Amino acid sequence: MKSHGGLWAKITAPESFRSAWVRVRRGHAGSESVQEFAGNLDANLAALRDDLLDGRYRPGEYRQFRVNDPKPRTISCAPVRDRVLHHALCGVVAPLLELSFTEDSYACREGKGTHRACRRARDLVRSFPWYCKFDVRHYFDSIGHDRLLAVVLPHFRENEVRTLIETVVRHPVPGLPEGSGLPIGNLTSQWFANAFLSGFDHFAKESVRVPGYIRYMDDMVVFAESKAACWQSLSAAETWLRDERGLELKAEATRLAPASEGLPFLGLRIYPACWRLQRQRFMRTRRKFARRERECAEGVMDEKRLQACAAAADGAVRWFGFKNILKTQMAWAAG
Repeated sequence: MKSHGGLWAKITAPESFRSAWVRVRRGHAGSESVQEFAGNLDANLAALRDDLLDGRYRPGEYRQFRVNDPKPRTISCAPVRDRVLHHALCGVVAPLLELSFTEDSYACREGKGTHRACRRARDLVRSFPWYCKFDVRHYFDSIGHDRLLAVVLPHFRENEVRTLIETVVRHPVPGLPEGSGLPIGNLTSQWFANAFLSGFDHFAKESVRVPGYIRYMDDMVVFAESKAACWQSLSAAETWLRDERGLELKAEATRLAPASEGLPFLGLRIYPACWRLQRQRFMRTRRKFARRERECAEGVMDEKRLQACAAAADGAVRWFGFKNILKTQMAWAAG
């Protein structure tokens, strides 16, 4: 594993914070906290940079709220200044972490994402008669800080970078036990959680030698020529995830089935000959459109961001070939 240096100066460069601010502000210009930060932007960015350089930086308290998308989850939202720091940090370290990823990992990566993950899953469904799908129970809440830092920190040489990463990871999240859990909502959480399972990707392909495999965050699918081979891969996965990462598979969500029955994956049911949008995802997208419309009307979201959401949905229509779905969703949201 290559350890990278010369990163601290890049993370703390004034232009790094300016670029990070642009990304944080995108789509949230109407947010009260974002407007407050923007009201004294230069001074706020300079103070954040000074705190980092002087070793005084401490994360603020999370604001928490519940969502049902599609299942109940607690979202922990960091203060704006911390989100700026997260983007500045990830803008430098994330591409270096990604160097250790395999091509089978599709979450949070430029040039990957849900669309390409579904197309890759369709190719695998067409190529193998059996699959086994499994995911981790309470994944983000179950990530141990010591284990995570043992995976992430060796990639970086500078003490300042390592200390900053540890500060972000160990910052306590209300409702989670000390020493474990990453807050859903942080950009850093997405990247570190993805890196935490990169070792399993290598294990599956290089040690177990599964002939077909794909992962989207903690949703994993192995493909094989027989049911027995899928069982063997599942057993190996359970052991590795427990022993190497301290994680438990969600037994009730594990599915071993013939590819002809369709693979439920990222809101679709993928068959060898076609794919279908699962009703749960369709209804969730409907609700999201309605919420975005309300946020735009209330000034929380700007019109440009709403148009971007519509363009993203239109992109899904083009990618997946679903006819009339976007039209139906937007009519319902306007309704």
